[in-house]
Formats: sequence, structure tokens, C-alpha cells
Amino acid sequence: MKSYLLTVFYIFFSFLSFNVNSEETPLTIAVSAESFPYQYKSEQGNPNGLLIDLWKEWSKVNNRKVEFKLLKWQPSLDAVKDGTADIHAGMAMTEERKSDFIFGPKIVNVTTHLYLHQSLANKNKIEQLAPYQIGIVKGSAHKGKLDGVGVKFSYKEFLSRSDLLNAAIKGEILVFAGMEGFLRKREREENVTSLYPLESRLVISEVNLHPVVRANNVKLLQKIKNGFNRIPNTRIEQLQQHWLGNESRASGISIALVKDNNPYSDIGADGLPHGMLVDMWRSWGQKVGKDVNFIFFDAPDGREALQNGQVEIALSNTSSDELPESLMHSWRLFNVKHRFFAYKKPLKKMQDINNLSVGVLSTSNYLEIIKRQFPKITITEFNSIQEMIQSSENNEIRGFIAPAAWAQHQLLKLKVWADFFQEPNIEYVDAVHSLIQEKNIGLKGTSDLESTNQYFKFFCHTCKGWYPVTFIEKLKGTRLQPALE
Repeated sequence: MKSYLLTVFYIFFSFLSFNVNSEETPLTIAVSAESFPYQYKSEQGNPNGLLIDLWKEWSKVNNRKVEFKLLKWQPSLDAVKDGTADIHAGMAMTEERKSDFIFGPKIVNVTTHLYLHQSLANKNKIEQLAPYQIGIVKGSAHKGKLDGVGVKFSYKEFLSRSDLLNAAIKGEILVFAGMEGFLRKREREENVTSLYPLESRLVISEVNLHPVVRANNVKLLQKIKNGFNRIPNTRIEQLQQHWLGNESRASGISIALVKDNNPYSDIGADGLPHGMLVDMWRSWGQKVGKDVNFIFFDAPDGREALQNGQVEIALSNTSSDELPESLMHSWRLFNVKHRFFAYKKPLKKMQDINNLSVGVLSTSNYLEIIKRQFPKITITEFNSIQEMIQSSENNEIRGFIAPAAWAQHQLLKLKVWADFFQEPNIEYVDAVHSLIQEKNIGLKGTSDLESTNQYFKFFCHTCKGWYPVTFIEKLKGTRLQPALE
């Protein structure tokens, strides 16, 4: 009898143990390897993106382990169909998919577009694209959405997004469909956006991404729904802000600018911001649908304001190696030429500067280059161009090296422009970058929506308007010429 009871107890507790272990078996989630920034494979080979972070949060809140299975798009769908994955991290709902899957709650909203080759710049309606083959990723929702437009399109399917983009770059297709988002690799982005300008893209539709399970797995779907309901909305918003910049889109972007920095940025007599950078950022805001606010600082304080979260973007002319770990360059805006301005009389030859005392701004990143080029030069660092002008007039330095356009404005403003001679052969170039917090991936992605080439075009178009007419007239035929190119 005793042995019989022991056997019963053993079977009973084994059964309980089996249930506990089966409940603790991790849920397998199929993930697309190329849908950045929503779900993708990181440089280290790990699953990453907004949906991955949402599922990790789901796992933590519900105390249920999950594991991710990285696949190309169509195989990620097939994995849920054949049961090798329990859940798909997120996909759009289509009529075709409803026969194989049941869909959970909306977790992300995205916009889908058609990207048009630059040779099709005159096409501004989807109907005009009927003669062209449209590139799509096999198994994506784009085909179903486009078929609903009422136009008979032809398609060319690709197994992966990389294959599609390679074909687009090679000119094998002139139109392709894609989600709103951005590319991870800068070289790829510049290649694509130069050939497929973002201002020419056409909206297909807005779609919601949902977690998905097999059509017969209603019990698991209910657990997923209940689990997402337990995640606080504030936490979801934090993750969306990190990956997509949604919070910034709603409330506006604050940008740190340097005051008294004509022709780039200044506060006008009307108390409002003026300058080329103001125009540039306002144009950017209009294109990406963001309100832009400007806060003026002394040059060093803008970076500190960015680190403290007071602003979301600052400007930088320092190299990436010199930045603190918390900050990163988002993209290059333009180059600025710095030239030597000699006081009272010009140099007879360039090498004459080698024995002179010269002023340089303390924020300049070419001090070591000057010292190597002119080993005998005496360099004095200053905080402003005004200080260098005053020091020159006091005969403490022979002249100064500074951003040419900025220096010319200061010389005109102080009515001493005729006392200084610009030396075009002594020239150094600074690249000005937008600077953001490294954690703000969403904002970086938004800024990347406009290619570097587009900003150069815009900058060249607007910068001429920021030289006052009186300034240009006075400089015609003189040694001082606008130096910003």
C-alpha cells in the first residue's frame, strides 16, 4: 500500500512539473531581418527594432519567456504557418492573409510609399505608373494594397529588401514599394535617395502592424492581447520615441543655434531668429512634418544643452572622435571655409604667416594642421571674432583665421572691413554636422529622410539671400568676396 501511494504521488507531481515546464517553454516569435527600424538583424546578428523591444517589454510584464527567429520576409510568414514559430512579431492585415492568420491588436502604424526613379519626376499620380513594373518584396502587403487602387499594375518580386534595393540602384526597376522608414547604412541610403528622391515618392496607404498567430490558435492570441494591455502607454510611447521620433513629431524639435553668428544664425531687431541655418531648418521641418523651435546659446553651451535634453539638435564642427559617447553626428550639413584676414596690409607671400602672431577661434579643429604647416607661427586662441578684430587693432596679433562669411559680416558690422585683407591661399575647411543624442534613433532616422545632396542644393539656393545687398555692393570689385561655397 505504501509503495502504491508513493507511485501515485510521484505521477501526480511529475504531471504538475510537466505543466509548469510546458508553460515556461519560450514562445518563438518570427522576425523579419530587413524591416528597419521595426524588425531587423543588427550588426552583431541579433534581432533588433521597435517591435523587438515591444515584445521584450511584453515578455517582462507578463513573465513569459520569448525567443526570436530571424528570417527573410516570406520565410517569416511561412514559419508561423507551418508551426515552427508561434507568433509573427508584426505584419499588416490583408484579405489574403486572413485565411492563414488571426491578427492581434494594432501595435504600430506606418505609411507605405512608392519610390520613383529621378527620371520619373513628372509622375505625381499612382495611376501614371501603370506602364512600369513595380518592385516589391515577396510576401509583402504592398501588392494587395496596390491592387485595391483600381489600376492593373505589373510586379517584380524579390526575396529580400536588399535584393530589391540593389535592383533599384542598378536601374533594373524604376519604381518600388516600401514602408516609411530609413536605411541603416549611410552609403546605401545616399545611393538610393540620390536616384529615388524622397520628395517624389507617392503614398500608397497607412497600415497598422499587428502580432499574428495561426488561424486556429485563438487561445494564444487572447494571451497576447491581454499581455499588451498590461504594458503602460507611457512605456510604449517611450519606445516609439526612441525608434521613430513620434514624440518629437507631435511637440516640435528644439534646435540650438549660436547667437551673433551671421550669416548663419542671429536674433534680429524684431526679436526673431534669422539666418541661413534658420531657413534651412524651417524648410527641413516643413518637409518632414515637424515644428521647429530655435534656442540661442553661446557656442560651447549648445552642446551642453543637447546633453542635458534641453534641445534635440545642436551643430558641431568637431570630429566624431572628439564627441562624448552620449552624442553622435546625424549627418553633414555643409562645409565652411576659414581664411586668414591680415590687418592693415596683405601678406607678400603665403609663407610670411610663419613668423607672425595669429588669432584662431578656440573651437576650431584645424589648430594642429596650422602648426604643422607653419611651425614657427604663434597662435593665440579667442572666443569670438570680435575679440580677434580688437586684438588686431591693438597690434597684439597680425590678423586672424576665421569662417570667411562670418568674419566678413562682423567686419562690415563694425565698419572696419576695409582694414582687413583676406588671404584666399591660406584656407581651411570645416564640415558642419547636426548633432543629436546617440539614443535618439528615431530623430536620426527622421533627419536622414532628406539626403545630403538635397540639403546641399537647398543651402546653395538660399545662402546667397543672406548677404545684405549693401554688403554685396560694397564688396564688388574689392579684395573681400563672399567665401561660402
